[in-house]
Amino acid sequence: MTEAEAISIMISHMEGLFPKTCPNCQRQFVTLRDFMLNTMPIGNPIAHDLELGDLRPLHPVGAVTVSNCRCGSSLALTSDGMSVFRYWELLIWAHRETKRRGLTPKELLQYVRWEIRKKVLSELNELSSISWYENSKQKVSTKPTTICSAGWS
Repeated sequence: MTEAEAISIMISHMEGLFPKTCPNCQRQFVTLRDFMLNTMPIGNPIAHDLELGDLRPLHPVGAVTVSNCRCGSSLALTSDGMSVFRYWELLIWAHRETKRRGLTPKELLQYVRWEIRKKVLSELNELSSISWYENSKQKVSTKPTTICSAGWS
């Protein structure tokens, strides 16, 4: 599996998680694009099974990424509902890539999060919401920089 294929699989899964509603302000995010434009990523994405070194879990703990709604509530996108075989493929790809790139799982997932955002938003020329990241990162092919918190554009 290539990086482009892995990212495409993740985007396809996440697109299937919408519409999604903020439990606090009731704002509805109709699409993944809408979600990315109106939330701010927080913390680091976590693939629990990858962190545990279990690349073929029979009962996956799963993966999660969290973003804050404009009202301040945290909203999660998870791997729930993904085919276990597809999830295994992604875990194996991620494990291989951490070794090949000399990254920790946390660093790889952080990089993948921003590549997904870049792809989803670039398709619609809405990169301004992530330009602060582009201006601050080192060479992507080696190690991404630590992502800082920033406001919405």
